[in-house]
Amino acid sequence: MRVSFDHHSTREVVRGKLEEAIGKALDIGGGQITKVQYAWVGDKLDFSFAVMSKTIKGTADVTDTEIIVDAGIPLMFRPVEGKVKSRILSTLNEMFP
Repeated sequence: MRVSFDHHSTREVVRGKLEEAIGKALDIGGGQITKVQYAWVGDKLDFSFAVMSKTIKGTADVTDTEIIVDAGIPLMFRPVEGKVKSRILSTLNEMFP
């Protein structure tokens, strides 16, 4: 799954807001999100987590103008991939009005 979003901000601001979003996502997950790991490598966020015992791995690249999220979606979640993309874009729109 790939999602691109124009952020109209600086890379530093974007990185800070993405850090905040990780914490909020864990709160919203209601304990169903486990085994969370993430690390910044320059302006790329490498992440992985488990939902319903299925691991999701991906990256979020921050450029001067975009946030590009690439994540591998397990087969069982493919039917809701469109909803996941919509939720990610909705959240990014709230974070970067």
